[in-house]
Amino acid sequence: VYHQFCASVEKAISQGVIRDIEPLDLLMDVGSLVVFSFLMAPIITDFLDLDQSHLTDFVDHRKQEALTLLFQGLRV
Repeated sequence: VYHQFCASVEKAISQGVIRDIEPLDLLMDVGSLVVFSFLMAPIITDFLDLDQSHLTDFVDHRKQEALTLLFQGLRV
């Protein structure tokens, strides 16, 4: 699976779709953004005094923010 991921990243780089980045760095960036949000959810819930519906809204918001951050960071 990792080799397929690397091939996809290298293809996107060679086509000028994304900037030059090591596939492992990209994988770590994506993983960090996703995992950290879930690890922080209990702390954020307590800190912001969120109920379950607001936590769901927060997680949805984080999904969009993570995608925006990744896409902006990968621009050529």
